[in-house]
Amino acid sequence: VHERVRDVPMSEVFTPAMFEELAEAMKAAGWEGVDEVAEMYTNEYATRPIVSGFMTDKDLGAKRLASMPDRMTNTINSAEGPVCRPTVINLYETPMESVAAWWGQWKTFVFNTTVTIKGKEAAVHTLFATIKRSKYPAVTED
Repeated sequence: VHERVRDVPMSEVFTPAMFEELAEAMKAAGWEGVDEVAEMYTNEYATRPIVSGFMTDKDLGAKRLASMPDRMTNTINSAEGPVCRPTVINLYETPMESVAAWWGQWKTFVFNTTVTIKGKEAAVHTLFATIKRSKYPAVTED
C-alpha cells in the first residue's frame, strides 16, 4: 500500500509548468517535434503513475527513451574533467534541497552548459542523439 501512495501521476512530479519551461527551452535550442512531444506529455504521460507507468514501463525501456539520454549526459568526460548532470545518481555536488532547486540546475546544465569533448566544444543539449531504430527496433516513428 505504501508503494502505491508514492506512485503518483507523473504530472505531480514533472508538472505541466515544468514541461512548458522544457518545451520553451527545446524550441529555443532548435529542436524539432516539440509540439508533438507536448501532445504526448499531455495525452499519454502526464497521467501515468510515475513508477509503474513510466520508470518501469518495459516498452519505454525497450525504446531507451530514458536510459539513452541518461547515458549521454549523466557524467560527461570532458577536457575539464568529469561534468555531472544534476541528479542524485552520480557525483553531482551542488545541493538540491527541493524539486525546484533540482529543476533550475538541470535546465541550466542541459541548455546553458558547454563541455569540451575530444577537443570540440559542445552544448550539453546537442549531446542527445537520435535513438536508431536499426539498433533499438522498439523505437517507432512517433
